[in-house]
Amino acid sequence: MSMVEPCLTRSVAGGELRSIRLGHPLLDDYLEFVGARARTNTWLAAAYDLKVFFSIIAKEPAAVTTIDVFAFIKDAPIDCQAALAGLPAIVGGVCFLRV
Repeated sequence: MSMVEPCLTRSVAGGELRSIRLGHPLLDDYLEFVGARARTNTWLAAAYDLKVFFSIIAKEPAAVTTIDVFAFIKDAPIDCQAALAGLPAIVGGVCFLRV
């Protein structure tokens, strides 16, 4: 499966966020893991950060390397701190996939 454009979808029931998916089994498993441990805004932020990362890197999650993460950081605008704000979610997701 090519990760050219992951699609972020949310499921809400009774006014409560129940699931967040990106359409890839490994990423969806990681988001389920985060959702069970984090507050809603953190969960949403992690999903968005991973969506942006995999839209730019365009690789299978299991194929992402440390070099890819550093290339993503290097290519981020120097004056744009928001571009690097999601780094913990990305690194956490990559580490989760390696387990």
